[in-house]
Amino acid sequence: MCLCIRLNPKVDLTLRSSAALCLICAALSLAAACSSGGKLTQPPAVQCNPVHLKVGDVVETATGNLITMDELMEKLSKVCVVYAGETHTNPEDHKIQLQVLRKLSGGGRCVELGMEMFPAEAQPILDLYIDGRMSEKDFLKEVGWKEVWGFPYALYRDLIDWQKQHRIQVLGLNAPNKIVKKIAHSGLDSLSPEERSQVAGRFHLDDPANRKRIHEAYSEHQRGKIKNFESFFEAQLAWEETMAQTIAERLRQQSGCIIVVALGKGHMNDRLGVPYLAYLRKPCEYATVAPIPIDYPFCAIDPNIADYVVITDKTEPSPHQ
Repeated sequence: MCLCIRLNPKVDLTLRSSAALCLICAALSLAAACSSGGKLTQPPAVQCNPVHLKVGDVVETATGNLITMDELMEKLSKVCVVYAGETHTNPEDHKIQLQVLRKLSGGGRCVELGMEMFPAEAQPILDLYIDGRMSEKDFLKEVGWKEVWGFPYALYRDLIDWQKQHRIQVLGLNAPNKIVKKIAHSGLDSLSPEERSQVAGRFHLDDPANRKRIHEAYSEHQRGKIKNFESFFEAQLAWEETMAQTIAERLRQQSGCIIVVALGKGHMNDRLGVPYLAYLRKPCEYATVAPIPIDYPFCAIDPNIADYVVITDKTEPSPHQ
């Protein structure tokens, strides 16, 4: 078993400061700052991955032990929420998310799908589509997919179609882009009462670990129309706090379903982000799963990546469609 030395390397937005920040970049015309496509930007000082890891292996990072996919599913079936991380443009990551969704649904278990990709305000449209009362073309138009998310819908179609086939809810989790853009430009206090109601009621602005995590991202990127670090910090929290609040509210409804959450890996790094913020609101046992490519140059078995790591094939990001 390998001794994993945590290097805390600086990586791009998708893997360290969260791919949701790329939406901020896009909204603020900072696309060039987010163009690395999820690739790591700095080589590690040492390697700490066991040489025997191969595609398809599942690692329980707390112990370093290899477990089977069936053993993973058994563990995941006992929690309320499964956070399934992704690099948005990586098809391999979406295959793992779909595998988790399908296997957890086995035996008739109710498994809802929460998605970072949709704002909570899109829920009525999501419900219509999952219920079969809207075509895919109309759905994508009504939800504003290109404006709201922008990554190829083909990457997410199988996930959403699985829920549609079984008539099980897809939950929009996020804050509206336009509101986050305004926060980044002029701060949380600049929102009108109506705008303020569209993001989380509580922001954990005094959390030093989250502040440090997000400051690392702020120090590495162009400022553009971002007012200052505080507004940048508040904008990032607008994504994460709103997703966490939406998840907690759904848990309080006690639907009896497990929630599988599809979100960027950066939103659950370092045991912070959405899982942590949701737990503060509604304590409930959860697990995090991260697909990691076989050629990942940093430590793939670091517990701060996820509770469980699934080794995937190396892949090129999917082109925009």
